Amino acid sequence: MGATGAVSAFVALGLGQLAASPEAHADEFDVIIDQVLSSITSFLEQDSVSAVLGPQLDTELITWLHSLDPVAPVALDALPMSPNLLVNPGFETADPSGSGYSGVTIPGWTETGTPTVIAYGTPVGYPSPVGFPLPTVSGLFGFPQDAPPGGGDNFAGGGPVATSSISQTVDITGAAGTPYALSADLGGQTWNPSYATVQVNFLDANGNVVGTGSLDPVTVWDRWGFTGFEEREITGTVPEGAVSATVTTTFTDENQYLGNYNGAYADNESFTVGDPNLAPAPLTPPTSDVGQLDHVFVIYMENKGSDDIVGSSNAPYINSLINTYGYADNFYALSHPSDPNYFRVLGGSDFGIDYNSPLNS
Repeated sequence: MGATGAVSAFVALGLGQLAASPEAHADEFDVIIDQVLSSITSFLEQDSVSAVLGPQLDTELITWLHSLDPVAPVALDALPMSPNLLVNPGFETADPSGSGYSGVTIPGWTETGTPTVIAYGTPVGYPSPVGFPLPTVSGLFGFPQDAPPGGGDNFAGGGPVATSSISQTVDITGAAGTPYALSADLGGQTWNPSYATVQVNFLDANGNVVGTGSLDPVTVWDRWGFTGFEEREITGTVPEGAVSATVTTTFTDENQYLGNYNGAYADNESFTVGDPNLAPAPLTPPTSDVGQLDHVFVIYMENKGSDDIVGSSNAPYINSLINTYGYADNFYALSHPSDPNYFRVLGGSDFGIDYNSPLNS
């Protein structure tokens, strides 16, 4: 065999693997190329080939092929990673809304708007102005009935009042330059076009953003109008100078019907970095900086405007309290009719009631 024949043989040997391979993704293609170069190198290392090409040329070819051998990236799951740094990432520590129309406290997360937590299998009811509940629906038109893998009992939702969000900041001191992974199960309800997104902002010691990463939303078209979840995940490198990271889930309301109910969902959120020594903060009750209050006056004005009371000379006593102690007026009515809103103020929940319950019930 001449030199030309030998070269043709090992090229054919390598290309044969490419021809026989299935359609490949980028990472699979790296494996195929590595196999081709390995086969060619093994061919050149045979004594008979070395005798034909000559020891020097044979050695030079082998050295050159080794220089081309792609170094496959180390799989993220093979690296020592931290545990999930998010506290209460699956929303299992929460008192879920019995109706889906209550904004609830989500331990470990800072909230804006009125996000909520709902148990899987909760039927969907529609607020009723009468003294009895309307029929509920489940299955195809209900809240998610079955959790995705690892989903537990609860999931987070956008809630009954427009766009909302939840966020938490975690310590990643010492993790700069290491890989990170951000993932979540995102989804929504039937043809409700509301959607959830998750973004991580990396912060330096001064609180400046030095890098970001975000998950693509699961749109109504991704779900084909079916209620449920799809997993989203990204990986990257923690930017230099980053000492903390804020993970924010935004439930964007796009629903123009049914009272703008925000049917965007999230579950199984995870954020890890390449430092196994880091750990999530303990889940502790937040410290209140509100002083002790002797009295709290709650004034209900059914179908009346605050302008009829605040500043009016016809309500001198109430206005004296406002002028002396303060006045909070930026509240949301979480449902209509109004009775369940009173339950929330007095009991912290609507207890699954979404209608004007008779007093004796």
